[in-house]
Amino acid sequence: MKRIGRFFAAILLVCGTVLCLFACKQTGSEVPEGFITATCYGADYRFYVPSTWTVNNTYGVSAAYRNSMEQSTVSVHRYEITEDTETALAGKDRLSGYWETFLLPAIREQALGGEIARVEEDCLAVVFGAQNAIQYHVTAEINGQTLHCLQVIAERGGAFYVFTYLANEPYYKQTRSEVDAMISQFVFSEKPYEPEDYAMHPEEDPDPPAGMQTAYAKEVPYRFYAPAGWVVDLDRAICSAWDPTDKANVSVLPYSPDESMGIQEYYEKQIESLRANRGIQSVVTISEEESAIGGRKCKVYEFSCEIDGVALRYRQYIVVYKSAIYCVTYTATAETFGAHLGELESIVNAFSFR
Repeated sequence: MKRIGRFFAAILLVCGTVLCLFACKQTGSEVPEGFITATCYGADYRFYVPSTWTVNNTYGVSAAYRNSMEQSTVSVHRYEITEDTETALAGKDRLSGYWETFLLPAIREQALGGEIARVEEDCLAVVFGAQNAIQYHVTAEINGQTLHCLQVIAERGGAFYVFTYLANEPYYKQTRSEVDAMISQFVFSEKPYEPEDYAMHPEEDPDPPAGMQTAYAKEVPYRFYAPAGWVVDLDRAICSAWDPTDKANVSVLPYSPDESMGIQEYYEKQIESLRANRGIQSVVTISEEESAIGGRKCKVYEFSCEIDGVALRYRQYIVVYKSAIYCVTYTATAETFGAHLGELESIVNAFSFR
C-alpha cells in the first residue's frame, strides 16, 4: 500500500468508519433502482449496495457499512494470483483451496481460541458476477461477541475476487437479505470504474484566512481551512487535506449516533476498534486534555499505533455540535508529527461552525 493510502486507511480505522453524513451517492443509469455504487476507483467490476447503507471506499477498497458503531460491513477485494498463490493451490480445488489457505486462517487468527463454526447449509456453490463461485459462512467469537463472516470467492482474469460480509448477531439477522441482493447485483466489467464527478466539492469562500485555502464542502455545517501549500482531497467524501512533502494530513469526520453518546465514549470505541484490528499494533493513548474548537468546548486526545510497520501518531479534537459529534484528526508519522504542529494550530484556530 502506498504511504498516503496507509495514512487514510489509518484515519478511517481509527474513527470507526464514521463517514456517514456526506458520502457520495451516485445514481447513474447503470445503478439498480434502490441501490448506490460502492465501487472503488479503477475497479474492473461494479459493486452496488442498498441506499440505506453508507459507502466507505475512501482508501481504495470497495466497501460499505450499515451502522458505523455496530459490526455490519461489506467489502470486495481483488487479489492478484502470484507464483506463491499457484504453489499453495497446487493439487487443490482452486476456489475452496483459496478460502482454506488464505482466508480462513485470517478469521481463525481473530477468533477466540482460534475456534470457528461453519454454517454448513450456507456453504455452497453460487454465481457471482456471472462467474462460478463458492460461498462460505462461519461464526466466531471475536472481541466478546458472536460475529458472522460470509465470503464469496470467484476467479477471473488472473485474480481472485472476495466478497466479505461481517456482522454481529443482531445486524446479521437484520441485513442478510440485503447482502444477498448485493451479491446478485454484482457484475464484472471490462471498463475500469471512474466516478462521474468528484466526491467533494469545496465551498467557494471569498475570504479565507491569510495563507490558507478552503477545504470544506458546500453541504457541511462547518468551515475547514488548510494551509495554502497543502493538497485538498477532492476524490474522497470526507473533507481532508495533506502536505505533499510527507503526506501528513488533517480530516474532519462527522458522526450522528443512534443514541446518546459522550465524547469519551466515542473516543473509547475508536480505540477498541483499533485494538481489535489485527493489522494494527501498539495502540497507546498518550494524553488527553480539554480545549476548544469552533467556539465550543472539546477534548483533545493524542495516541499512537503501528500499521504495516510504520509508527503513526494522531491528535484528535472531538466536539459535539447540535446532534452530531465532529472529529478533527491530524495524522503523521512519529518522526514528522512535530513538524506540522504550527500549521495544525492555524487549522484549529480557523475552524468554525456555521
